[in-house]
Amino acid sequence: MNLPATSLTSTAVLEQLLGMVAKSLGKQPGDINPAGPVRDQGVDSLGMAELAFEIEDLYGVAIADEQSLKQGLNTLNDIAAYIAAHAGQPATP
Repeated sequence: MNLPATSLTSTAVLEQLLGMVAKSLGKQPGDINPAGPVRDQGVDSLGMAELAFEIEDLYGVAIADEQSLKQGLNTLNDIAAYIAAHAGQPATP
């Protein structure tokens, strides 16, 4: 289910990401630090892969693990801003 890009703000995306990460970790969204590295929140490599699949399904934005490292997408704040900026754009090969 792709959301329309026009309705996306990084704040709205961040709220959804916090919910997804919190649910996968069995925590409350308020327990997750959006400014801290995602891996420091307790998300392992499998969790990162699952998050990437959820992001692509929901927003139509692909984020590969190596891409996230190259582009500095280390925190949920970074990922939310990236999604808000790239949702609805054609994928690059």
